[in-house]
Amino acid sequence: MKILMLGDVNGSPGRRMIAEHVKRLRSELGLAAVIANAENAAAGNGLNAALANTGTSLGISRRAHGGRRPGLIGADVVGRIG
Repeated sequence: MKILMLGDVNGSPGRRMIAEHVKRLRSELGLAAVIANAENAAAGNGLNAALANTGTSLGISRRAHGGRRPGLIGADVVGRIG
């Protein structure tokens, strides 16, 4: 089983890289899962539902949140964290 773990996805540059490369890499490498550290996906301000949904549609299987304080992860996301 091949799994890709992505380091810190930070703000729009990190989200842009995911949009440009993850689906292609999943296909080319036969990845079973892609895990991304998304605690800074909203430019260092945690993660919200819109970004969580975008990541899923771009091929992210699960999101890690490091040591981010729970209050900085939007309440709209808490039930979706895998």
